[in-house]
Amino acid sequence: MKRHYSGFSRIRFLIVNLIVLSFISSSVLFAADDVPVVVQPVLGRIEIDGMLDEPEWKRDPAAIRLTQVEPRNGEPPSENTRVWLAYSKDALYIAVLCLDRNPDQMVATEMRRDAILIDNDNVEIVLDTYHDHRNAYYFSTNPVGALVDGRVTENQMAAMEWDGIWSVRTRIVEDGWTAEFEIPFKTIGFKPGLPEWGFNISRFLARSRETSRWASPSLDTRIFQVVKAGHITGIENPSQGVGLDIKPYGILGFTRDVESRNIIVPPGQPGVNPLSEVHNGGFDVFYRITANLVSSTTVNTDFAETEADTRQVNLTRFQLFFPEKRTFFLEDAGIFEFARIVPDGPPELNAGGDLLPFFSRRMGLVEKFTANGPVGYEVPIRAGEKLTGKIGRFDIGLLDVQTGSYTEPDRVGQPGFRLPGKNLSVGRVKANFLSQSYVGAMFTNGDPTGETSNQMGGIDLKLATSNFLNRGKNLSLMLFGTKTYTTGLNGRDTAYGGFLSYPNDLVTLEYKWMDIGENYNPELGFVPRTGVRISSFDSEISPRPGIWNVRQMSFEFSIKDYYSTVHNDWQTKEVGITPFQWRMNSGDFIGYEWTRSQE
Repeated sequence: MKRHYSGFSRIRFLIVNLIVLSFISSSVLFAADDVPVVVQPVLGRIEIDGMLDEPEWKRDPAAIRLTQVEPRNGEPPSENTRVWLAYSKDALYIAVLCLDRNPDQMVATEMRRDAILIDNDNVEIVLDTYHDHRNAYYFSTNPVGALVDGRVTENQMAAMEWDGIWSVRTRIVEDGWTAEFEIPFKTIGFKPGLPEWGFNISRFLARSRETSRWASPSLDTRIFQVVKAGHITGIENPSQGVGLDIKPYGILGFTRDVESRNIIVPPGQPGVNPLSEVHNGGFDVFYRITANLVSSTTVNTDFAETEADTRQVNLTRFQLFFPEKRTFFLEDAGIFEFARIVPDGPPELNAGGDLLPFFSRRMGLVEKFTANGPVGYEVPIRAGEKLTGKIGRFDIGLLDVQTGSYTEPDRVGQPGFRLPGKNLSVGRVKANFLSQSYVGAMFTNGDPTGETSNQMGGIDLKLATSNFLNRGKNLSLMLFGTKTYTTGLNGRDTAYGGFLSYPNDLVTLEYKWMDIGENYNPELGFVPRTGVRISSFDSEISPRPGIWNVRQMSFEFSIKDYYSTVHNDWQTKEVGITPFQWRMNSGDFIGYEWTRSQE
C-alpha cells in the first residue's frame, strides 16, 4: 500500500528526530568538569554547637569556591564563604563560615521546620548519595538555625514533606555567621562502595538578593538539578547501624456527653452513661533492608498529628485538589510520581495538574457522592506496607494498604451507608537510562468505595537533558499512556498525552497535549475532567536589561483549551497575557497580568 505524507507530517517527523538525537548526544557528551573534593576523616568527637572550634575546622577549607549566579553572573561573590567537610563512620559533618562585612544587615526571621527561606540569608546543600545525577537529599538553614530538608526526585524541586533526623547549629559572629551540620548516615540512603557522591552548596544574601553557588553557577541551572552538581570523595565504609526505627503509639481516655443530662429516661429503663471509654493503639516500623531499599510498615495508622487541609472555595464545577499531608504516604512519595515534568512546581503538577493516575489520599480518605454533593469520609487504615528504593538502575515502589469498614448512620434527609474494608495496592518501576531519562510503568488495584472492581495500568517515557545542543540549556520531553479497567465501563477508558518543556532563564516554552477518555476511571487517582482533549501552550521571555534597577523583565503568554470528545465541541478556553513584569534588585515585583476564562 502506498502511503502519502503531508508537508506538516514530514516537518513534525524531522523535529521529533532532531529532539531525540539531541537528548542522546547531549547526554553522552555532557560531563562535569570539576575536580572531586576530598572529605577528611574526623580527628575526634565533633560537638554540634556552631562554634567551629574543633581541629577539623582548623584545617584549610575545602576547595569549594562559590561563584555568583546573580546579579553579576560569573563574578566572585561580594562576601566570601568557607566550607569544611569531614566524616566519621556514623555521620557526615559540614561546617560553613558565611563571612559578612555588615552582619547587622543580615536577615533571619524564620525558625519553623521547613520554612520558606526565600527572604532570609541562607545556605542550601544537596547531597546525591546514589551518584545517579537524578535524586538527592536537600538541607538548608539560616543564621538562626532553621531546619529545612527535603528529597529531590528526577532533578525536580525538592519535596519538603521528607523530615530526616539530622541537626544543625548556627551562630552569628563578629564577621558573619556559622553553620555546623551533622547528617547521620542512618538518615540517608546510599549505594555502598561508591567512590564519589554528588554535592553542591549555594548561599543567598538577602539584602542584595545575591545568589552564589559552587557547581554550575549558571542562570539556567537550579540548586536541585543534581545532574550539574559537583562531587565529593573519600567517604569510606559509612555505617547505617541496624537500620530499624519503631514508633508505637497508644491512646486511652474518656469522652463525656454533656447533652445526656437533658435526656428523660422512662421509668424502668436503664440510665444513660455520659462517659465512654476511648482506646486505640498501633505502630509504625521503618526498616532499611539494604542501604538502597527501605520497608515501611504501619498498623492501625494514627493520623492525629496530620496537618489540617487548607480551606478552599470552589468556584468551578470540578473537584478541588487537596495535597497529601500524611507522613506515611509522604515518605518516598517521589517514587510514585507519574509523568511529572514541571521542574519547579509541586508534585501535584504531574501531567500538568489534569491527571494523577495515583493519588495517595484515596487510601483512607474516601469521597462518596450523595444527594447533597460529594462528601469525604475518613476510613481507618488497619495495616499498610511500603517498599521503596533502588535496585541497580531501577527505581521501585510497592504500596499495599488494607482499610477497615466504615458505617455512616442515617441522618435527617440523608440515608446511611456502609463502606466495606478493601485492599488497595500500587506498584511503580522506572528504568533509568542516559543522564536524566527513564521509561517507567505503574499499576494500581482497588476501589476505596468497594462499589466496583478497578485497575489502572500505565507507562511513561521521559527524555531530558540539561545540555541541549551542548549549550547548557534544559529540555525535556514526556510521553505517557494509561488505561483503566472498571466493572460496567467499556471503551473510551484510556488517557494519553505528551509534554515538551524548554525551561530556561531567557526563554521558557512549554507545550502540552492530552486526551482523557469519557470512561477513564482510576479509582485510586485524581482526574477532575474526563471526556476531554486538552492542549496548552505557555511562553515567557525574560531578559536582564541591567537598567532602572530592574533585575529581570518578563513577558508571558499562555493559552489552554479543553475540547469535549463526548459532545465534539469546545468546553473551556483560558488565555493569559503578562505584557510586563519587572523583578527589581530589591526583590519587589511590578507588573500587570490579564487573564480570561470562558466556559
